[in-house]
Formats: sequence, structure tokens, C-alpha cells
Amino acid sequence: MSWFRCNYFFILILVLPSTIYAQRYTSQECLKANFVTSIENEERFFGLIRSVLTIKKEGCIIDVHYKNILETSWLIDICREPIHIKESRFGNQSVFKRVGVCEGAVETDYCSSWKELHKTLQDYGLIFAQGEREKLETAHGKVYCSYLLAKKYLGQGVLFSKYGKNINLFDDKEPSQKIHRSETSTPAPLQQKTKPESSELVGNTKPSTHEQDSIDFDQQKAQEESLTEIQEDKRF
Repeated sequence: MSWFRCNYFFILILVLPSTIYAQRYTSQECLKANFVTSIENEERFFGLIRSVLTIKKEGCIIDVHYKNILETSWLIDICREPIHIKESRFGNQSVFKRVGVCEGAVETDYCSSWKELHKTLQDYGLIFAQGEREKLETAHGKVYCSYLLAKKYLGQGVLFSKYGKNINLFDDKEPSQKIHRSETSTPAPLQQKTKPESSELVGNTKPSTHEQDSIDFDQQKAQEESLTEIQEDKRF
């Protein structure tokens, strides 16, 4: 009997983790899912003012609407580039495009909008949503799915496609940044300048041997002609 109990518990330990893992939705299921969920939370003034977070997802489009005293909404298309976010506030819509990683003291409008959306999903969605986050049937699962997609697309700059490579949403590793070839290419070797020949230097040119012989011959002939003229002058 003790041997049977040991084997039973051993099998249970092996099967239970795989059963739990099988219940969690996959990254592709989250990407292709369509749903609407709302989370209400009583806040200030003894619950007279309520905050309502509504998330509507249709394929690649995620619409996040947050209403407290004022209303703010964010619209993202995780399958569209360039990576951007549409923010609506006070009846006006602004479009902010991602230009790089949101780090450092200088903060762009894109980074400010993404940080506010990130905080809203955490504080008013993940904290108060009911149910298990591993199931898309629950409000917690729908918020968590939207949160993972937004974090990959807006935070890490990952572009999704329903027909392309499957991206693991549950992997928190940052995507590797590809460096352009022009940034890593080795500089071209310097061409060594050859020293010019002495005959090419200005002010220091020397005639060749053939040229020197011609010059000497011309000078000698000129001297002979001048002597001949002098002798003829003396005769007269």
C-alpha cells in the first residue's frame, strides 16, 4: 500500500504542473483574441467618485479607456508601424511616435503617454480585476493579455503580425538591438603616399644624360660660331 501511495504522489507531482500550464492561454491566443472588459473601483469621497477602466480588443487593435473625474483613452495597433500611440484627452487626439528607448532625464511625449498608460493598466486593471490572469475568460486574464501586448509593442518596440513569427509574450527579455553594418564596419585602410621622385620635385629637376649631351653640344657649337665671326671681323 505504501508503494502505491508513493507512486500516486509521484505521478501527481509530474502531471499537476503540466495541467496548470495547459490552462494558460498562449501568446497567439492572446494576440488573436477579441474581448471587452470593464473594471470599476470606488475611490475618493466615500465612493462617490468611481474610476472605470474599459479595455476593448479586436485583433491587433487595443482601445483603453479610463474615466475618473476626467476621461483619457489610448488607442494602439500592435500590428502597425511605425510604432505609435494615439492619446485622446479633453476631446483632442494626439499621435506620438516611438523614437527610441524611454530612458534618461529627457522625456518625450511618447514616453510620458506610455508611462501613464502602463501605470493605469497596473493600478486600475491588474490590481482590481477579478479572476485568474492565466484565463482569457476572466477580467484579470483580459487585462493581463492587453498589458503584455502593450508592454511588448510600446515598451520594447516589438511589431506583431497575426501571420508572422510567434512572439513569446511571457518572456521579459529585451529584444536584441541590431546594429547597422555602417556602424560596425572597420575603417578603410589608409593609402600610403609614395614619395615623389627627385625629378618630380619643383625647383630640383635634373635633366637626363641625353638631354645634358644635347645642351653641351649646342653650347660648344655656339662658341665655335662666335669664334668664327670674330676671326672674320679681324680679316676685314
